[in-house]
This record gives sequence, C-alpha cells and structure tokens, in this order.
Amino acid sequence: MRRAFLFWFNNLDFYNGHKIRTNNSITKVVFSDASEKGYGSFIIEKLGNIVARDNFNYSEKGTSSTYRELLAVKYSLESFYSLLTNQKILWHSDNTNVARIIQIGSRKPHLQNIALDIFKLCLKFDIEITTQWIPREYNQIADQISKYIDYDDWSIDYESFSYIQEKFGKFTFDRFASYTNRKVDSFNSKFYCPGTLGVDSFTCDWSNHFNWLCPPISLIGDTLQHLKSCKGKGVLFVPLWRSAYYWPLITKKEGTFESFVSGYLILQPYFLSNCSSLFKGFTNFNSIALYLDFSSLEKTSK
Repeated sequence: MRRAFLFWFNNLDFYNGHKIRTNNSITKVVFSDASEKGYGSFIIEKLGNIVARDNFNYSEKGTSSTYRELLAVKYSLESFYSLLTNQKILWHSDNTNVARIIQIGSRKPHLQNIALDIFKLCLKFDIEITTQWIPREYNQIADQISKYIDYDDWSIDYESFSYIQEKFGKFTFDRFASYTNRKVDSFNSKFYCPGTLGVDSFTCDWSNHFNWLCPPISLIGDTLQHLKSCKGKGVLFVPLWRSAYYWPLITKKEGTFESFVSGYLILQPYFLSNCSSLFKGFTNFNSIALYLDFSSLEKTSK
C-alpha cells in the first residue's frame, strides 16, 4: 500500500489526464515467454508475426522464472511500443504469476518494481493489457523464440572496440547489434528489442552516420554493397581471412586494398562478447578493422 501511495504521489501530475482505457475491444494479441538465457515474444499479424528477442544480462539470468517472465513483458513493451501505442492488448503467458501480478501487483518488492515499470509503460503509450494464462503447450512459438541462439550475433569486447574508435574516430551508429551487445547507443537489430532504431539495417540509410559494421560473415558482401549504395562511411570489422569469399571484394588483383579502404587496423586474437557465437569466446585468428569511405570515392569519380 505504501509503495502504491508513493508511486501516485510522485507521478500523479505526469499521468493526470492520460487515458486508462483506449479501445473497447482487443486490437492486438501478444505471446511472450522467457528462458534461462533470454526472452521472446511476438505480435500476431496477418502478414506475418512480428518478433522481439534478446538475451538477458548476467544478473537477470540468475533470477526466478517469474521475474524473468515479467522482464519478458517489460522488454517486449519497450520493443513494440510504436506498434502497440493506443491499443488494447490480449497478452498470453504460460506463467500464472505473471497474469496476476500485472493485474494486481505483488507484495515482493523486486516483482512489484517490474510490475510498476510495466504499468508506467502502458500509461505512457496509452496501452491497455488484458493478461491471459495459457498452458505451456500453447506457447511453444514464444518459448522457441526465447531459447533461440543466434550464432551470427557476435561482437568484440569493449576494450578492443575503444581501441578501434581511438584510431578512426567516434562511431554514431551500430548497424548489426542488439540491446545487450550494442557498442553505440543508436543501433539496428535483427529482431525488435528495446532501443532499436530499425529492424533490418539494409532498409536504412547509412549516409548520415559513421557506421560500426560487425556483420554476420555471410552478410559482409551485402554490407559492402549497401554502404556503397548509400555513399557512406564506416569501419568494417572482419576476420583476417585472405581466402574468404569477401577478400577479393576489398582488394585489387595485386593484393593491395581498393581505393575506398582509407585505412586499416589489424588486431590480435580477441574476446567475443557473445560466447554463443560460432567463434566461441577467444578467437585464434587475427582480425582487421577497415575504414571504408565510399563518399570520398563518389566525389572523386564525378
């Protein structure tokens, strides 16, 4: 009771006048779930489900299942807020505690804090949630999303990143990231997640930013092509594999770099910030950071 009183005492002026109810009927349906490593959720849409997913941080992974399930709801709201604003949501969870806590709160402070965060998000974006418990066998899609391991989701440690940034300048956009492994505050992601400024970076214009590019190995060619089409600048971080398919894309026949490579930095084996990636922690090969400047190339060719 005291916590509820303090919440309204501190927030009444801000929330006064906000709509509590938005629509008379359900307008969106969401399913969410949480595993030991991450959360997953999706909005049902006619043209295909819209997915949110990310890993929990180290401290979150060691919490109770109810806490993680509540985090799944919170992070999903933060991921989907632009799609759920002014909507009435039927939210499915296979955790009985989640449905109850979202509706009436919890006596346990750590659970109540998450419930209040969810409540604040709903008020801020005019979202109304009706929670419904479902058996686990009816929540298999969200369960699979929460357990999904993206082996292409790899990134270097912050010390190595800082070293590269000192060499080439401050980056303004991370084009292949997630909320938990982003190196720059502005980022694109593979799935919806809190803070993302766009899903599928290849649909975005890269021209007005200095881009940090650490793509999946299979997308290095597409990354080069898109940066070129945007006449953009950025640093591409890749394994130093001269036999790889992408090496002829950045070098001439005589072995020197193409003119759009304005500089480079070779790094010794480093630590990956996502050990579930295909490289598994410490690498055993050198890598190279390539400063790519297609804007200079385009200006020169005119």
